[in-house]
Amino acid sequence: MRAAFYQGARTFFQGHLDHRVPKGGIIGHETFGEIVEAPPASAFKGGDRVVVEPVVFCGSCRACAMGASYLCYKLKVLGVDLPGGMQGYWAVRSSRLLRVPDTISDDHAALLEPLAVAVHDVARAEVKPGDAVLVFGGAHHRRRGARLGHRQYCRDPRRARPRESLPDVRPRARHARQPTLRAR
Repeated sequence: MRAAFYQGARTFFQGHLDHRVPKGGIIGHETFGEIVEAPPASAFKGGDRVVVEPVVFCGSCRACAMGASYLCYKLKVLGVDLPGGMQGYWAVRSSRLLRVPDTISDDHAALLEPLAVAVHDVARAEVKPGDAVLVFGGAHHRRRGARLGHRQYCRDPRRARPRESLPDVRPRARHARQPTLRAR
């Protein structure tokens, strides 16, 4: 691993990740690295610069069969549920790797995964200029995505009452289009 990005509380094991990150687990899902060694049949070779797509899905459950692997019943995240990139060497399946061009710096390459999440979220929600959007959560990439909008009304909900800081608008609800899955 050559670069990784982590922004968060001083104590990592808190909130809803307590049950997912094993004690002593290796974090790091927003990573960039250089291939040291690859199998002969691989599309990658030593020296290739890559980022890791950290979501691992089973490919055989109902959600995966419907093309909704992001809703996989057995979904795991490298660096959360499985060992991540905050280590010197890391073996990752080539299907989870994306080549990074030399025109992108190491530091910027480490930010490609969170940027991709923000771009994907906005695209799935079909946000258009003039739409009112409310972003929940404190993930840095979602905040960055919100900042791409025209205005930001409530930067820190601890310091402002959200209702008073939002404009008097009646936003239309927009939801990402997702397939309907029935519980088994």
